[in-house]
Amino acid sequence: MDQSTRETLSRGPIDAMRTSLRNGINRYRAMKNAPESRRMLTGTAISYVGRRFNTVALIVLSFQLGEGALGVGGMLAIQLLPGVMLQPLAGSLVDKFPGKRLAIICQLLMVMVSLSYILLMSYPSIWLLYGITFIFGTIQTVDLPANEMRIMSLTQNDKRGTANALQ
Repeated sequence: MDQSTRETLSRGPIDAMRTSLRNGINRYRAMKNAPESRRMLTGTAISYVGRRFNTVALIVLSFQLGEGALGVGGMLAIQLLPGVMLQPLAGSLVDKFPGKRLAIICQLLMVMVSLSYILLMSYPSIWLLYGITFIFGTIQTVDLPANEMRIMSLTQNDKRGTANALQ
């Protein structure tokens, strides 16, 4: 423990919390000086919210198409399967092709695959849902590290800890 931490703790737990909160807020304010990183982080936050809505919609669809909880369980397993199986390959791909091109390609592919969920209106099938979900999960497995690498490449060294925390 350094001297300032000891002094803060000796003043009491409320002061320690205030100091910790103030330090955290100051770290996030420092991101104002990195506009490209801030834009990428904002886009990542919006994308995260969209992924949560997507998961909720997939749960509802799989419950209806799969006639219960078994369909939901299968969909959640298939959604996680690409990440478990393909993450090492995705990391190698991102290392081999760094930069924004791979991230943009992944985002465009995810848009196209997302639009293919419309097929479920004409062909309501749990297996079609599983297939589309697997393809989407595979692309997302590459997209997440590609975006993380892009954010880190845009961020100054002294602000990388904050950018990493915001992801």
